[in-house]
Amino acid sequence: MPMLDMNLVAKIWLEAFKFRPLTTVVGTLCGVVLAAGAAYYISSQDQRARDSSSVASVTYQKQVENLQQTETNVRELLAFVENEKKKLQDSEKVLGEMKAEHDRLSPIVETDRKTVDAVLNVQAAQQARGVWRERGIGCVFGVGGSLIASFIFAVMGIVYRKARNRNKSSAAVEVVGAARV
Repeated sequence: MPMLDMNLVAKIWLEAFKFRPLTTVVGTLCGVVLAAGAAYYISSQDQRARDSSSVASVTYQKQVENLQQTETNVRELLAFVENEKKKLQDSEKVLGEMKAEHDRLSPIVETDRKTVDAVLNVQAAQQARGVWRERGIGCVFGVGGSLIASFIFAVMGIVYRKARNRNKSSAAVEVVGAARV
C-alpha cells in the first residue's frame, strides 16, 4: 500500500479550508468519524476473531471464516481509502482549475473596475458643473415667475377698482334717478 505524503495532504486541506472552511471542516470530521468507525469495526472483528480462536471448541473451519471476514473488512477499508483518495485528487483538480480561472479573470475584473470608476468620476464632475447651472436657471425662473405674478395681481387690482368705481357711479345714478321721480 503506497504511503501518503502528509505535507501534500496538509497543503491540500489548507487550500480547501481557505475556499470553503465549513465544508472542509465538516468533510474532515466525517472522514475522521468514518475512519474511526472502520478502525473500531476492524478492531472489534479482529478481537472477536482472537476471542473465538482462543476457545478450544472453535474448529479450523470457523477460524478460516473469521479470517475471510477480516480479509473482506480490510478490502472494504482499502476500497474506502482509494475512494477517498480519488475524491481528494478530484478536489485538488477542481481547486487548480478554479485558481487558473481566478488568475485569468482577475486582470479583466481590475480593468473593468478602473473603467467604471473613471466613468463615474466623469459623471460626478458633470453633475457638479450642472448643479450651479440648474440653480441659476431656477433662480431666473423664480424671479421671472414672481414678476409675472406681481403683474397679474396689479392688473387684477386695477380691473377690480374700475369695476367697483363703475358700480358706485351706476348706483349713485340710480339713487339720483330714483330721487327725481
